[in-house]
Amino acid sequence: MPTKVKVCLVLIVALSILSPKSAYGLNPPPNQVLGNDEQSAVPLTKKSGSPFNKNQLLDEISPATAQNDPTKVQPEKMRLITGLKWLNSRPKGQLAIEADGELSVNLSKNPSKNQVLIDLDFAQFAPGLSPPDFHDELLESIRLITLNSSQVKIEVNLNYFIGYYTESDTGPNQDQQSLFINFSRSPLIKKTVVIDPGHGGSDRGAVGRKGTLEKDINLEVALKLKDLLENAGANVILTRNDDTYIGLYERAYLANYLMADLFISVHVNSHPNPKIQGIEVFYYPDRRHGLNLGSNILESLTQQTGFKKLAVKTGRFVVIRETQIPGVLLELGFLSNQEEESKLKSIGYKENAALGILMGIVGYFNSFAMPD
Repeated sequence: MPTKVKVCLVLIVALSILSPKSAYGLNPPPNQVLGNDEQSAVPLTKKSGSPFNKNQLLDEISPATAQNDPTKVQPEKMRLITGLKWLNSRPKGQLAIEADGELSVNLSKNPSKNQVLIDLDFAQFAPGLSPPDFHDELLESIRLITLNSSQVKIEVNLNYFIGYYTESDTGPNQDQQSLFINFSRSPLIKKTVVIDPGHGGSDRGAVGRKGTLEKDINLEVALKLKDLLENAGANVILTRNDDTYIGLYERAYLANYLMADLFISVHVNSHPNPKIQGIEVFYYPDRRHGLNLGSNILESLTQQTGFKKLAVKTGRFVVIRETQIPGVLLELGFLSNQEEESKLKSIGYKENAALGILMGIVGYFNSFAMPD
């Protein structure tokens, strides 16, 4: 029997807007990851410094030459991709790639669209091989692209994107391999999420020692979260999308009027003690599922940002008290803490915070799913 080896790729979700370099640590499965932005290969160079490509490398160095000359590079053995299948299941869609040996593969997420690129070096498609048949709302199309005599690409276009992870089965004699790319299904399809960037306009919110304004961070994180949620298939409404003041009751009214599924209010904290650090989440005590939602988001937020986990607490803030749906108010860190203020201002932190919130929302909805 072939041995099964599970391979975890290290990515991020992100996605079309983010530089997706963070893992989508969704549960289940634990090894799901978001692919990195497509990366350009660094060209190999001769001693003279002039670049040459992999085709030239293959042409110039034969296996016999490489064995006799240790300064030469031993080329990879060419592999033949013999079969492609798309398999449906409730938690995922799976692309199965069959080959006549171990594959050299690089996966990446196209940052501008819901597209995963599978680059295969030292590989060719078998004559007559075509994209697999499929009937799946997750998948839009699959394209097979021959780049040159030793490189091929499989382009997987998705209707929405949450993340992917890989598995492989390799034959005992390394004479065959099945590579499985698993794409998670989104629990956010047709869900409506209202994102509330706290403060705005004349209401600056908290102010950091270096002059960082809470209202600006709230909006920037909210905009990134909006893009991630939309890529995952959700319908997203912002209570504000620019530096405008919106009344607290108006924000709650909007969520109730739309009969939204979730209300997420994004804030940054402050405290008289400048040593206080971390993330905390508030929910209204009489609101069903608030604790579940808050716990999922706090867990994923701290995992993605590395900030200290404080607590999920009850609170009677107007925006979560007046909304009649599951909702939370997030405090993403303390502007009053000099170290956290510097991190809160960074693009990387904002991306990771948005990703963490997305992961928490996905985890919340997945907690209601029945097991297979």
